[in-house]
Amino acid sequence: MIQFADNTMVEQLKKIWKECFHDEDSYIDFFFGEYFHDESTLVYLIDKTPVSMLTLMPAKLHEKNGIRKVYYVYAVATLPDAQGKGYSSRLLEYANEITKNSTFLQPATKALENFYERNGYSSTIIRKMIRIKREQLELDEKSQMELKAATITSERKRFAIKELRAEDSSLYKKIRDGRLSATNYIEWEEYELAYAIKENAYTGGKTLLIDDSYIVMVREYEDVLYIREHTMPSNLIMELVRQLLTDSNLQECSVHLMRTDNLQANETQTIMSRFPVERGKGYFNLAFE
Repeated sequence: MIQFADNTMVEQLKKIWKECFHDEDSYIDFFFGEYFHDESTLVYLIDKTPVSMLTLMPAKLHEKNGIRKVYYVYAVATLPDAQGKGYSSRLLEYANEITKNSTFLQPATKALENFYERNGYSSTIIRKMIRIKREQLELDEKSQMELKAATITSERKRFAIKELRAEDSSLYKKIRDGRLSATNYIEWEEYELAYAIKENAYTGGKTLLIDDSYIVMVREYEDVLYIREHTMPSNLIMELVRQLLTDSNLQECSVHLMRTDNLQANETQTIMSRFPVERGKGYFNLAFE
């Protein structure tokens, strides 16, 4: 039996999450305390007990002729002793029935990519990243051009940086939508952006307002600075990377690129969907991973 979970099922859902993803209890409590709500999580029940789950996060896909409501599929999980019985596949099929094939997701591994492909998903949006070492930012202009990176001038600009909180999600959304909105852009709702800011902060990251004009979401992980999303022109984001690396004393940064960035990506990730998007033409960087 499939239905939306309610608050009486939360402890069982936490058990599924723990056994599948092995996250700290505090992070699991954070998700269910800050995001979970009625009609957000589908469950497969055996004897009235959840054994499999997935969460649907609403968003909007900007198409040529209008806006389509879509849903990001997050935290697909089945108890280990219930795996291999098709429960996750049935949840995915039900999710696509009620959303009219309007779901998308980011597979964590190649094996999961194959699993989702068998469940009707296609690789559509390619998230592009560039990984930069600190020494690359100190090259001269000629070398920068040879690397097809942004031109780094000899001038050093210090950006004015303010940290945004969840209550600033409307400002984040305004800047994000204004800079990124275009055909095949996936727009997050304010509720999800507020959660993204809180989740990023919970895991040690920061959401930054740069010069009162741009937004940048950053997180440090294993001595690498990750810029999960930004709205800055290519030359300015490289200058900001220099400043952030210098201030943090880190040696490396990975930047998720906008479609308009003229930087040469050296890493990619795949987003899969049940709705059509011309491959490589969409934008979706701010994923929950």
